[in-house]
Amino acid sequence: MALVGCGRIGFNPIGDGDGGGLERWALIQTAGARSSNVSVAPLGAHHLVVVAAQLSGNGRVTSIIDSNACNTYIEIPAAHASDQTLGDALEIFYAKDSCPEPDGILVTGTTAVLATVVWEMSGIAPTIRWKRRPC
Repeated sequence: MALVGCGRIGFNPIGDGDGGGLERWALIQTAGARSSNVSVAPLGAHHLVVVAAQLSGNGRVTSIIDSNACNTYIEIPAAHASDQTLGDALEIFYAKDSCPEPDGILVTGTTAVLATVVWEMSGIAPTIRWKRRPC
């Protein structure tokens, strides 16, 4: 493979705002419950929402829905762990580019949901776009 050009390859990330760079990440809130239902302060728009659920008996999450039924929660591939001694399982999901105002998240599974934790973060672009640096 041969590369030709100005002698280097470089890319600048483009942020969501003015194109001058990515915003700083900020943790907006963390909420948890020892159940399948978590109350949160109303979610903001265009945020990343991460949901972790602990299930009994090596169960699996079958759905995650928020109070407005407007966000889609996607399983993070390979983000499933199980405890061989207790038989509990942990799964992690995310919703990118959140819609605003949901104030509760409900997790259902094939077995009992023992605990649920929610993190809401801003400044994380739902997609990263790159622009090429000029030579």
